[in-house]
Amino acid sequence: MFVDKLLSWVSVDMGIDLGTCNTLVGLIQKRFGPEVAATSRPIMEQIDDRDLLIELALAIIDSADSTAWLNTLHEKVPPALIEAAERTRELARQTRRD
Repeated sequence: MFVDKLLSWVSVDMGIDLGTCNTLVGLIQKRFGPEVAATSRPIMEQIDDRDLLIELALAIIDSADSTAWLNTLHEKVPPALIEAAERTRELARQTRRD
């Protein structure tokens, strides 16, 4: 039941949007804590592939701990998206310093 509801949030009718990302990051925070959610968010925000989001939603549920989740995230997400997330994070840090 829970998985069906979770997957409906990433349905074809709804599309991929910031709300979907926020929902998944909220679930990450609830399961693994705020630090893991903060690490995951920039990467999750780069994803526009519905199938990948569904796969990651299931991984959030199935991961035994935060290390397993982060390993899965880095295994499943294309390196270019992870690099884009890192660049965005670095730009944000630089902006805060200025």
